[in-house]
Amino acid sequence: MNRGDSFKKQHTTEGARNSRLAHQVELRRRGTLERMNKMRNIGGSDAPESQSSTDSLPMSTIPDRSAIPALLSKLASQVPEEVLQATKDFRRLLSQTNPPIQEVVDVGAVHTFVQFLHRNDMPQLQFEAAWALTNVASGTQEHTMKVVEAHAVPVFVQLMASPHDNVREQAVWALGNIAGDSAYCRDEVLKCNSVLPLLEVIKASADNTSILRNATWTLTNFCRGKPAPDFSWLVHAVPVLGTLLTYSDEEVLADVCWALSYLSDGSEERIQAILENVNIQVIVNMMNHSNEQLLTPALRTVGNIVTGTDTQTDVVLHAGALSSLKTLLSHERRSIRKETCWSLSNITAGQSHQIQAVFESGAFDAVLKCMMNDDFEVRKEAAWCVSNATCSATPAQIGHMVGLGCLQPIISMLNSNDTKIVKVLLDGLQNVFKAGATMVDAQGNNPSVVAFSHAGGIDILENLQMSASQKVYNAASKLIEDFIGTEDEVAEGEGPAMDEGGFNFQPQQFGQFNFGDQQNM
Repeated sequence: MNRGDSFKKQHTTEGARNSRLAHQVELRRRGTLERMNKMRNIGGSDAPESQSSTDSLPMSTIPDRSAIPALLSKLASQVPEEVLQATKDFRRLLSQTNPPIQEVVDVGAVHTFVQFLHRNDMPQLQFEAAWALTNVASGTQEHTMKVVEAHAVPVFVQLMASPHDNVREQAVWALGNIAGDSAYCRDEVLKCNSVLPLLEVIKASADNTSILRNATWTLTNFCRGKPAPDFSWLVHAVPVLGTLLTYSDEEVLADVCWALSYLSDGSEERIQAILENVNIQVIVNMMNHSNEQLLTPALRTVGNIVTGTDTQTDVVLHAGALSSLKTLLSHERRSIRKETCWSLSNITAGQSHQIQAVFESGAFDAVLKCMMNDDFEVRKEAAWCVSNATCSATPAQIGHMVGLGCLQPIISMLNSNDTKIVKVLLDGLQNVFKAGATMVDAQGNNPSVVAFSHAGGIDILENLQMSASQKVYNAASKLIEDFIGTEDEVAEGEGPAMDEGGFNFQPQQFGQFNFGDQQNM
């Protein structure tokens, strides 16, 4: 769905919200998501604490890939110690930089390792085989599929109930790597009823930071990816994520926030489940955190929630989110400023009382500054925020927006080559002019149009009638026809009084607001 087209078709709150939802995919393309990559445990130094005792051999004794045929034959040995040592050697080969994953796959070792997962009588062999398979699954998508096709997933799910910590943790880790490969692999893991056993691991690991970190990371991979997983698979995870927000470890908290950001990206049902099971105040507070790995997913979660119903948006507002959002508009990272404007645009797409709250927080003033002076990508999101506000704002509120100086940044962006955002702004101007038409002065002047004229907007609007975009041409022409008139008609209007600070809109025209000092930009 084209968000600009949606906005054009219906100037309503729902239309504005839908237009924002259609643009979420673009905003999800963040470099920070790379940290969620499935390749979590290639190196030995990144291994679970319980694994360190298995790496006592000096590096000089680790076999190279030329030893693979000999090691493969030892996997079939009748001597348990030889089988265990060969499996460990395979695992050590696969834990090196540039591991020979394809060679190991080609000789058929994957199926053998899966068979070893069933050896409850040899937990150390289970552990080494699980680790080897985890590293195979950390390779390409084709390598991950080899592990899935060997039917390792249901066995890993069973091993999450192992009485041995190292086996249990490695099974969790393997499932996280597989689920993180693709939406298909994620769903294959979820279909094996893996969520409830994983939640049991999390509940039982409050005192084991290593397992808890890995289990939370795996749960995050269960939640991520497009298309989104069926929420029915993950609904029981939401209360557990809410409980994990009380944990002090920042790595765990970061993964919890990412999981919540994925789960909240969707239907109102998803959002409501989060609101009923998660302390939103904690999420809002994390938007003030100095650690961007907490701040970023918290911001995204809040942004997703305010795409929901007006009641769901109110929960976030009551938690004080606007103060944090206002602060983030001056964050040093462009991506955070951009996503903050996106979040605010979903709020201004709501009801008039929510727009009023944005005014009172001072966030709208900050949005106008971003729209005027920031990077163009941020300015576009700020423009959506302003245009959305015109849909549900009362005439008095639109007058307040004009008094704050919203017309100047709108005019500055009408010169943009981005016809989609130009069309959005023209739609917003139509709402501004309509509001002004209800408050004409004694001479019949529309104060919004006169303010627009004095700000230099008429010439730009006339130039847009030469736009190559039919939609822009039509919108500009209609504004001129309905509100501007001929050049002589504009010149004859006296308009409202003007002082050095901007237009002095009278209280009887736009109502009385108590927002403190109102400065034009």
